Amino acid sequence: MTEIQAQKEASRVISQLRYDDNQYFWINDLQPQIIMHPIKPALIGKDASAIKDKQGKLLFVAFVDVVQKTEPVL
Repeated sequence: MTEIQAQKEASRVISQLRYDDNQYFWINDLQPQIIMHPIKPALIGKDASAIKDKQGKLLFVAFVDVVQKTEPVL
C-alpha cells in the first residue's frame, strides 16, 4: 500500500467513527485546510481558517494553535 493509499484508507475509516452516539472526527492540516469531514463533505479541500463558532472564535485556527503548542511540528 502506498502512502497516499494508506492516507485515503485512514480517512475512510476515521470518517465512520462516532463517539457519544453522534459525535464525529474530522481531519484538518496545519493551514488549516479540511482533509476529511464526514458530516460536511463540501468542506473537504477548503481553507477553514475563517470558520467561526457561535461566539466568533476562529475554530479551526484555534485547533491548530492547540496542536502547535502541545506537539512538535516536524
